[in-house]
Amino acid sequence: MSFPKNLIAILQSSALFLIAPSSLANAASDAEAYFDQADKENADGSYSDAENHYRQGLKTAVSGMGAMSSLAGKLARQLGDFYVKQGRYADAEHYYQRALIVTSNYSEALADGEGDFRNVRGFLTDAIQNPQHLPGSIEVANTLSSLAELYQRQGRLSESERLLRQVVTIFDGANGSSAQYYTNDARNAMEQSELSLAQVLAKQGKTMDAEKIFKSYVEHARKRYGNSPKLAEALNHLAAFYKSQDRGSDADTVKSESNEIMSGFR
Repeated sequence: MSFPKNLIAILQSSALFLIAPSSLANAASDAEAYFDQADKENADGSYSDAENHYRQGLKTAVSGMGAMSSLAGKLARQLGDFYVKQGRYADAEHYYQRALIVTSNYSEALADGEGDFRNVRGFLTDAIQNPQHLPGSIEVANTLSSLAELYQRQGRLSESERLLRQVVTIFDGANGSSAQYYTNDARNAMEQSELSLAQVLAKQGKTMDAEKIFKSYVEHARKRYGNSPKLAEALNHLAAFYKSQDRGSDADTVKSESNEIMSGFR
């Protein structure tokens, strides 16, 4: 009996029910072992070996768990991070887009044996132009943050702004409704995204919007950490913004508060 090619592709990318639980566990363990090895090689400056092991780890996750598995999405984003640090922005964007397809659970995506997706150009275009159409999950927010940082490095500031606005909206909308938003990683991602949005707005000359976000960033730090080095750091960012706008008096006032906070930690 023969099956339509599109049905075979769907089964290859999503039919986890065909894989025994022990096989899934082994695939996950093997994939993460490749990434652990790659992390060590990357830290040692063995970038070619690191790349090979990152790619092998992702391939293992795809072949063992499916291209749409959460692990495949997570590892694709980590591979994108590696390429960003290597200055290979086209490769980074490719893997961030793969992660976005997975985290968004785009059901019409068809994957080949390597985990690359077909039939996704329209989805990706709309995702960048209208990120509010995407699911409001923390996984989507983290992937959008990675793409936004990449676009900022490339000078694609309007695209970066759109994505960061959606990231901030996702985190604000969560409002502590789930324990996952209280994790250190989630909290750090939320804070970094708000700061990045303020900086992107400032770079585009949208100073009123930028000031509003910088102030929000400071107040969130004040609420979360009280008088702490974290708050002092947030105040320093606001002071630097005021200084860039030739608002020396405002910068001095904010910097003075930062210095007063830090005096208690010396």
